[in-house]
Amino acid sequence: MNDKRFCFSAETDASVLKEKLLSFAAERRMENLARAVEYAETKHDGQWRKKADATAADVPYIRHPFLLAYHAASCGFADEDLLCAMLLHDVPEDTGTAAEDLPFPARVKEIVALVTKKKGYIEEEYYAAIAKDPDACTVKLFDRCGNLSEMYAGFKTEKMAQYVEETVTYILPLADAAVKRHGEKVFPVLYQMDALVNTIRRLTKG
Repeated sequence: MNDKRFCFSAETDASVLKEKLLSFAAERRMENLARAVEYAETKHDGQWRKKADATAADVPYIRHPFLLAYHAASCGFADEDLLCAMLLHDVPEDTGTAAEDLPFPARVKEIVALVTKKKGYIEEEYYAAIAKDPDACTVKLFDRCGNLSEMYAGFKTEKMAQYVEETVTYILPLADAAVKRHGEKVFPVLYQMDALVNTIRRLTKG
């Protein structure tokens, strides 16, 4: 993607991501996307990413959904409903706002509802429902890729190993549906996840 707004940097923080996403939305006249950026930031205000120990730096939670949408846009995704769902995917679980109550189009709410873990959910049924919707699969793949990339700061070794095996069992199989719908745009995130899984497996077994 020949777009300088989407050059990744390890120093990219939430405010920079927000600025880039709003610019992306404005240039493409995506009003719902711009609203989703602001809505997600408001809903996650005061929330922080998990950290493995007290010495780790505090990271505002909003950086995670911002980074998901930013990552997807950099891969060429430009479906507004899908990008909105990426921004809003954690709102129901983390803020108590039901997916059906989100002030966004029905398709956005449908995707968010599918990726939301409800109380008492059964893991196999949860992922089976996601597998039927290529866009929900795509959100879950980008979400897991983001978590794998940053979990060193929030997970202890045992949890990291467990998370990787869950990824192999439940998340990577969702790739088929995502690729059938979105094609080569999904490949960069799959490559990154494969590299992360193999690296973390070696480190946690060492």
